[in-house]
Amino acid sequence: MHRRKSSIIPSLLSLAGLGLVVSPLTHAASLYVTSTAAPNPSATCTQAVPCHLDDALNIAATNSADDEVLLVAPSTFNGIRDVRYSPALSDWDRDLSIRVSSGDGVFDGAGNSVAFWLHSRHGNITVEDIRLRDVGWQGGTLIQDFPIRITSDSGTITLRNVTVQDNIRYVSGSPNPGNAGASLTSLMGTVVVEDSTFLRNQPGALLLAGDHAILRGSSFVDNKPHFSDSNTQGAVRVLAATVQAENNSFFRNECLEADHAGALEVVFNTAFPSSPGADSQIRNNQFIDNAGERCAGAIHLERPSPAGTTFIANVAVDGNTFDGNDTVNLSGGAVRAELGKGMRLLMRSNLAINNRSLIHPPAGVVTSGAVLFAELRDNANAFVINNTILDNETGESDTHGGAVHLRALSDQNDLGVYNNILIDNPANGSSGPDSDLFIDGNTNASVSIRYNRLGSSSVFSGPLVTVSDNLLSGAPGFVNRAGGDYHLAMSSPLIDAGLDPGLSLLPVSDFDGQARVQHAAVDIGADEYSGALLRQVTVMKFGGGDGSVGSLPAGLVCGVGCSTGNGYFEEGSTIGLIALADGDSEFVGWDGDCDSVSTPGTMLTVGSSSNTCFAFFKPRPAGARVFDDGFE
Repeated sequence: MHRRKSSIIPSLLSLAGLGLVVSPLTHAASLYVTSTAAPNPSATCTQAVPCHLDDALNIAATNSADDEVLLVAPSTFNGIRDVRYSPALSDWDRDLSIRVSSGDGVFDGAGNSVAFWLHSRHGNITVEDIRLRDVGWQGGTLIQDFPIRITSDSGTITLRNVTVQDNIRYVSGSPNPGNAGASLTSLMGTVVVEDSTFLRNQPGALLLAGDHAILRGSSFVDNKPHFSDSNTQGAVRVLAATVQAENNSFFRNECLEADHAGALEVVFNTAFPSSPGADSQIRNNQFIDNAGERCAGAIHLERPSPAGTTFIANVAVDGNTFDGNDTVNLSGGAVRAELGKGMRLLMRSNLAINNRSLIHPPAGVVTSGAVLFAELRDNANAFVINNTILDNETGESDTHGGAVHLRALSDQNDLGVYNNILIDNPANGSSGPDSDLFIDGNTNASVSIRYNRLGSSSVFSGPLVTVSDNLLSGAPGFVNRAGGDYHLAMSSPLIDAGLDPGLSLLPVSDFDGQARVQHAAVDIGADEYSGALLRQVTVMKFGGGDGSVGSLPAGLVCGVGCSTGNGYFEEGSTIGLIALADGDSEFVGWDGDCDSVSTPGTMLTVGSSSNTCFAFFKPRPAGARVFDDGFE
């Protein structure tokens, strides 16, 4: 698959993941587990005498109490492992929590199968702090199911501060082998993944299915198809009525074929939500260098068309960064949306650069919409508002949008394009009359194109009913486009030049999280000029280890796979930087322009010139590997 380097450094862990402190829940029973304990059906699993993990889960499934299973040092479990929990029918409503109290909390498959399977009917299940690695196919061993599979009928399932890495799952002959990470399913409940890392899993990393799915503060890096796979998901697949995905980082994930996405695929259920009118949000995420072959590069949104469904909810894609995402032989390099009844797509305050829809043999494939391809049926609507979209490209002819392609298949579709910067998005290497924006479809759909800075003199194709006015020209006036700073300079003609389209469609904040509107009127593009002077802050990571760095307030994140991260903050302000070591590393300390301390947190007063901090990580010392028999 064709790849290229992004112009924006990927960030892989949000501040939510760096600063979260979780207080343990109050449970009726606390069961203590260590990796050196031998199985003993008579064990009581006390703090003084910890027990085998299987014994603790057997007690939890039968003691008619809410249970907390605490992993205490030593807590590294090596080799084949079969971890199961399923309470009796009389304990349908019991809650279970598994977390690390001391030690590493590592499940190391060493290339073998590890099954971490938990089930509850109506109780809640929470798993925190564990690391699952090196599970699956190596040297002929096959893993036949998800390494982590947690299911419930209506309870809440939560993974928090979990690392899932270097796992391989392949089932010979299967057209869709699933993923090599985790599967969380709560048929009528909520599934939550927060502050977690999924790294180098093949194929894919995470499946979330339920009434409501929450994904926040997590990192997904290099989750790709297995070399023998076909029709495989990318990093995350969501099957839910509503989804909330915020402050996540997706870097170099890939999908293959079908209706998947390299980073995030969302299929909205037709029978839900249980609370009609609930909105979905995909906001403040970073999608960097993800790719799809015959599937979307970064995001795929899909809602089928159930009979009799009227307007239900918005799906808001707000404040995200899309940089360097590609799709091959399909439209939608960054975002592909196929929406039916009951959905309104809001794409607002996003920065989209260097995304592409490419063509590889066979010939005759049509691609378009390197940033957004949206196909609308029934009464679905789409509004593209206050985005900065430039330097994206499609490999097709100059008659298809190099950046945005909106297709209305019904006379009930309502399309709006307001307050965007849409420039320099070539189709097939050249800028045609509609290379930035292309709209086609039903002749009676409603289309409004207003108050945009568009690079092409003609931006509309097809016989649709259209309102098109206040199309601006001239340089947008960025602070430093060549250096990747797409904030509006003080002299920009796009300040106060936009329009509030009404109907509560205007985004409440810009891509920095600053409130709209700052002055007399809304600005054009993803940035809302505040009048404050912004300075670049740079974090550089050194040492043989790795980890993630985030800022408070939010604005700078640099995680696993990132060597240098940048963010912009007001001159004279004081910001906090927080470091979190990867599972196999330790944080050493800070140096540079920030306070030189050995603690994970440091402070920086943003100056007018140099604002560079150095974060040092080192590898964690190798420890003894404890096997099933308790010996090294």
